[in-house]
Amino acid sequence: MHDVGKLVIGNYMDVDFKAIEREAFGRGVSFEEAEREVLGADHAQIGAAVLEKWNLPGQVIQPVRWHHDPDGTAPSRLVDIVHVADALCLSMGIGSGRDELYYRPSEAAIERCRVSKSAREAVISHTLGAMDDFAELFALPTTEVHHGL
Repeated sequence: MHDVGKLVIGNYMDVDFKAIEREAFGRGVSFEEAEREVLGADHAQIGAAVLEKWNLPGQVIQPVRWHHDPDGTAPSRLVDIVHVADALCLSMGIGSGRDELYYRPSEAAIERCRVSKSAREAVISHTLGAMDDFAELFALPTTEVHHGL
C-alpha cells in the first residue's frame, strides 16, 4: 500500500514520465525529488492524500506519506519498518524500475530498526532464494509448454 501514489500517478494523472526521468537522471536526484519538481508532489504525498480522502487511519497514512523520508516526521516504528522493507526490496530489484539507482535509504531508520548489515544480507539472500523456489513452483513443465497448455 505504501506505493499507492504510483498507481494514482500512472492510472489517473496525465503525466509525462519522460520529464520525470530526465529530471532524475539529468540531475542525479531521486525519483521522489524529480516527481516533486515535475508534478508539484511526489507519489508518497499523493498516496497519503488518497488514503486521507478514503478516511483511513493515521497509522496507515503516516507510513505511506513518509516511507521515503522517515527522518522528515516524528519518530515512528511503523514508518521506519516500511522504509527499511522498501529499501531492502528495491535493493533486490523488487518493486522498482530504474528509480532504485538513486534511492537513498535512511541510515538512521535502519539503525532505529536495529537491522545489522549481516541481517540485511541474510534477508536478501533468503528472499532471493525463496523467490527462486516460488518461480520453480509455478513454472510449467517443458512438455506442457510444448503442447501449448
